[in-house]
Amino acid sequence: MGAHLHVIEIDLNAVATTEQLLDRLGEALELGGPSGNHVVSDSTSNSGWGRNWDALADSLCYLDSGGIWGTSRQFKFPMLLALVHSKTLQKRDPKALETLVEILEDTKNTYASHSMNFEFAIS
Repeated sequence: MGAHLHVIEIDLNAVATTEQLLDRLGEALELGGPSGNHVVSDSTSNSGWGRNWDALADSLCYLDSGGIWGTSRQFKFPMLLALVHSKTLQKRDPKALETLVEILEDTKNTYASHSMNFEFAIS
């Protein structure tokens, strides 16, 4: 019997820019830790994140261990990250969606190298 797939759904309704996308992902995945989706203030704060593409790529690789600070929600694997209602973003900032897909593909490969299943779907 296969392992249960944990689905994390993130609604991208009304997300039209890279900044809005990063904010929505940061909030939904608690990338800044339990104290909020804010930029890291200093390297000793144990909260916050960079709120940019590089920081997203780094943060996604620690979903199983509570984020880069170890203070966020620990997501279970195998995981499906379902990004829904992306039509506005597709129309207004297709480059953002393209960049996100590249990062998610890299994330999938990183987890696969550790025998973990990370999938994503965008609709």
